[in-house]
Amino acid sequence: MCIRNYVNLKKWHLLLVIQILIVSIVKGQSQPAISGSVVSEGKPVELATIKYRKIGVDSLSTAFTTQRGLFSLPCEINQKYKIEILYIGLQKYTSDTILVRDGAGVNLGVINLIGGATSLKQVSIVSKKPLVVKKIDRLVIDVENNPFSPGTNFIDLLSMSPGVRVDAKENIRVQGKKGVVIYINNRPSNLSGDQLTQFLSTLPSDNIKNFEIITTPPSSYNAAGTSAILNINLRRPLSDGIAHRFSGSMTKGDNFENNLGYNIDVKKKQAFILLEYKFFKS
Repeated sequence: MCIRNYVNLKKWHLLLVIQILIVSIVKGQSQPAISGSVVSEGKPVELATIKYRKIGVDSLSTAFTTQRGLFSLPCEINQKYKIEILYIGLQKYTSDTILVRDGAGVNLGVINLIGGATSLKQVSIVSKKPLVVKKIDRLVIDVENNPFSPGTNFIDLLSMSPGVRVDAKENIRVQGKKGVVIYINNRPSNLSGDQLTQFLSTLPSDNIKNFEIITTPPSSYNAAGTSAILNINLRRPLSDGIAHRFSGSMTKGDNFENNLGYNIDVKKKQAFILLEYKFFKS
């Protein structure tokens, strides 16, 4: 009887050990990742924006490099991905198709972002002035000396800026947080929603000296409850005037729907007034 109990105890102990080993193996298996590091001129690029998506899927994910320029993007086995790496003042990097074959993921190694250069009489001139200056409470982004600024608008610049995410609907997040307030020359713009999006997407870069990403707003900004402030410093005051816009659309579902809109945009130095009227008919 004692021998039988001893054998049963050994079997039970063996099963327990096997279960512990299985749990340990499962826990030890981490999710595969696409990883690498981003440098420019031999130095790590901190807070570079990485946009990546699975081939065949419309949704886009965004991540940022660490202080050492490292990144790790969660992925799935037997899936294909493409990534883009952006940093203001540096040329965009676009990967070839990346196939994740197994749980080890894919290491892209060191990715070197090349600085902007312009040619003048066959002489290559590269700006050495830093385009991103890091201060205690903010990042200052130089626009007027950025070789990639011409022909872009403020939304385009934001999408390349450290720690800033602009989604497909042009909603702005700073370090993953909503509640971003826009200032113009250190004054609140008093715009929000579609009005703010429309203004920023039509603000040309050639009228922007620099802008500041303020993650810890000082008391002078009266920014209680906001996650960050984007302060745009213009080279020239906005022209006074009034702009009128009409818009219209028609959609067909179960019923026809008409959408007529009228927008008036009044600019007076640093004051902005946008009035909008829309009429829907189904």
